[in-house]
Amino acid sequence: MIEARLGREKLLTLLDEVVRESSADETEVRGRVASSALTRFANSEIHQNVAEETVQVTIRVRIGKALGSASVGAVTTGHLKDCLKKAIAAAELGPDSDREYHFPGKPSRYPEVDCFDEATATAGAGARAEAVMEMVEVCDEHGVEAFGNLTTGWDEIAVVNSNGVRAYTPTSTAVLNLSTIGGSGTGPFSYGYSGDSARMLSSLDIAALAKESAGICVRNRDPQDFEPGLYDVILTEYAAADILTFLGYVALGGTAFEEGRSFMSGRLGDRIMGENIDIFDDGTDLRTMAMPFDWAGVPKRKVPLISKGIAKGVVYDAFTAQKYGRENTGHGLPGARGGIPAHIILAPGESSLDEMISGSKKAILVNRFHYTRVAEPMKVVITGMTRDGTFLVEDGEIKHPIKNLRFTQSYLEAMNNVEAIGSALKIQGSYVGSVTVPALKIRDFNFTGTTSF
Repeated sequence: MIEARLGREKLLTLLDEVVRESSADETEVRGRVASSALTRFANSEIHQNVAEETVQVTIRVRIGKALGSASVGAVTTGHLKDCLKKAIAAAELGPDSDREYHFPGKPSRYPEVDCFDEATATAGAGARAEAVMEMVEVCDEHGVEAFGNLTTGWDEIAVVNSNGVRAYTPTSTAVLNLSTIGGSGTGPFSYGYSGDSARMLSSLDIAALAKESAGICVRNRDPQDFEPGLYDVILTEYAAADILTFLGYVALGGTAFEEGRSFMSGRLGDRIMGENIDIFDDGTDLRTMAMPFDWAGVPKRKVPLISKGIAKGVVYDAFTAQKYGRENTGHGLPGARGGIPAHIILAPGESSLDEMISGSKKAILVNRFHYTRVAEPMKVVITGMTRDGTFLVEDGEIKHPIKNLRFTQSYLEAMNNVEAIGSALKIQGSYVGSVTVPALKIRDFNFTGTTSF
């Protein structure tokens, strides 16, 4: 394990030296040093503790219109010099780009974002074991078993370039995934799930999450057959997170927008979702897994995407912004171009999950979606299944669990049919960052098939 962080000045100084050594027209150096540890548990017992350390430096250079890059898993002077030589060689041997791209310039300031907690960064196996045992006690009270993992760790991220960018931030992370299983060894089994992410381990309400998952598991026993069709749905934050993840990944990035592959293309200023929908991306908002800058050292800020249902904008990284003459919104990613929102928030409403249930004549309550895949990108048509708790709601009450259903549904259409939005938010991981979402009640959700479990 990496016992101690390098610290701001040491890491930045190492990257500064690479920039000074470079003979390229422009040079950018990104460094990441990280340490994470994970405790796995099954059958309500801890069965594995694993730890991982990461050191990666990526050097990108521009020589005329040619770009080159190379990466190395070390921060010693010799390794960094060799990596720089490879990046320059790649630019010299590679083809010219369609234009002369430039790395970002020095910003006037970086936002102050507190995304590091020492207690979380240094949490050991003992601290994670205490949290697991707290979960197990709750699960024992409900007669179910706990399965899952709890991760804690820290990152140091730094970016330096020859145009004056010099950025550094430490971050800490705590992520819990808790599945619960009830039933005898011969079945039938019932399932539940809960999870959360935070920069601080102490921010995870371990007992409440355990009670949530265990309660779903108990209620999910003996699911009944149910006919597919169009139904109102009540989605917990876990299911709602899937909708925001796919909207962001498929449609709210600059490349998809400019290439006409997004429902936003050519429709800025149009109403494309319900008037009650506000979606934005904000890496400075502590309700997300916040970070003060992107992987090119560009400051994070709030970027409106959908405001009162009206299409407002998409996000860009440095290269895509230059290519299309747009403003760089600070959404550069490691190893990718185009910009994808990494800190999406769906603004909360005023309803609780209980109020959504009590106000429903007939609906399906879905705890989680599973194995979701894109069927038609322009309308973000997704096919997938329900998982870990699917229930029939009638006359304002949860009547009984139902067997999992397959759905094929346009997530864009779903966001035009939102009848109620939850007041509470949860952070869930996405493909490139996090989404922060409330529960949702949506009418006419299209279930197309059934399962046997």
